[in-house]
Amino acid sequence: MQTNGNHVPRDAATSPVPVNGERHVDLFVGAGGLALGLQRAGFLPALTVDWDERSIATLEANSQRYTRDWSAVRADVRDLDYSAIALSPVSLVSAGAPCQPFSIGGQLRGEDDERNMFPEVVRAVSSQESGEAGGWVKRLASGREAG
Repeated sequence: MQTNGNHVPRDAATSPVPVNGERHVDLFVGAGGLALGLQRAGFLPALTVDWDERSIATLEANSQRYTRDWSAVRADVRDLDYSAIALSPVSLVSAGAPCQPFSIGGQLRGEDDERNMFPEVVRAVSSQESGEAGGWVKRLASGREAG
């Protein structure tokens, strides 16, 4: 099997079609590292979201090689209306939510910190379980069918 310089199978690193056909949504995508890793594991990002303009610009700059079939959206996840999102079924919600509210550098303000986005991750997954989003998540990471 041929590999690129990073010992990643070349077809997995550049293929626009996921190996296993699964799709996921990535919140707080940043530069796309988690989404890229999931793509290499066989999950194609159905939607990637970040509020940071530079993050979205990075994804667009890499669109010819690594992120060509990604739908990158610049938005604040707090403003997402999951009932209005029309996506084909996805299998996983991934999120690189900011950790500063729970770190020493962020002064350990936790739930009192306005940067705490973990409730938004819970809201995204909960909306899928309740069917609010029209069933765009077909099952959770545990494999349990969404209902």
